[in-house]
Amino acid sequence: MNILLACDCNSVTLPMIAFIQAEGYRVTHVDNGHAALAVYKNEHFDLVLMDVDMPEMGGIEVTRHIKALSAARWIPIMMMIGLSDEDHIIPSLDAGADEYLMKPINFDIFLARLRSIKRIVSIQDNLNGILDNVYEAILTIDHVGTIQSFNQSAKRIFGYSTHEVIGNNVKMLMPSPYRNEHDGYLSRYQQDRTPHVIGIGRKVQGLRKSGEVFPMRISVTEIRRQGESHYVGLVSDISQQELAQERAEADAKKISDDARFIKPLRMLCPAWSVIGTKICVVISLIMLIWNGSVNHRKPLSVIASMS
Repeated sequence: MNILLACDCNSVTLPMIAFIQAEGYRVTHVDNGHAALAVYKNEHFDLVLMDVDMPEMGGIEVTRHIKALSAARWIPIMMMIGLSDEDHIIPSLDAGADEYLMKPINFDIFLARLRSIKRIVSIQDNLNGILDNVYEAILTIDHVGTIQSFNQSAKRIFGYSTHEVIGNNVKMLMPSPYRNEHDGYLSRYQQDRTPHVIGIGRKVQGLRKSGEVFPMRISVTEIRRQGESHYVGLVSDISQQELAQERAEADAKKISDDARFIKPLRMLCPAWSVIGTKICVVISLIMLIWNGSVNHRKPLSVIASMS
């Protein structure tokens, strides 16, 4: 596990770091609330150990911010509270903390709680591993369109890292006019429940970080959580399919044009069934060579075999 330790008290910090490292876990230490929040935004942690009393920003306030940033993934926070600060226990848990340790730290109790948290984190990581290996992009948003999760395929398709999108509105992934219409659409759906994409799926355009607009197919499912609507989007990049379809249509048009050119020849030759067929083949091969569709040497053997 990768652990963030936020504490400004050396008498707690030094033995805690030594114990965590002896158990084989990674630990990053900061000594104030602002630093804890900044480090958390730029690195993946499995557990946060938070002192309730810190300079610049207290542990309870930092906990609120971290939980807001981690809406779709459970990041356990364990508060460290002094015996004289027991009145901070309930506010800490209400702010989103999952556990607490009393100071001075009892390391046997701390180790038992670490093992319990590690089991839950392992289950969560297994589930996230499955979602991250799905070929389609999967992202979740809340009732106002704020992105809460973004899997590996979403990163590949849109070109953003997780930290660049989490907490931002999903319309950042849309070009105009979809970008301008999205908030109104989401609001209208929650009022009258008339779906345009939700539960149906459709082809729309997406916007990569590079600014490239591309075709994609999206299907959206609504889920209810704690009385609020949340949405899961499944996105497929169909750029290659669209390109293949355009090529197939171009080839079909070319064949149709060739057929219109050859048809008058049938009327010129009564013995078309024999001679006309050979003429057709020769003309078709000449046109293929002219268009660069085949190697110019290969048709010679075909023509020779007809003589």
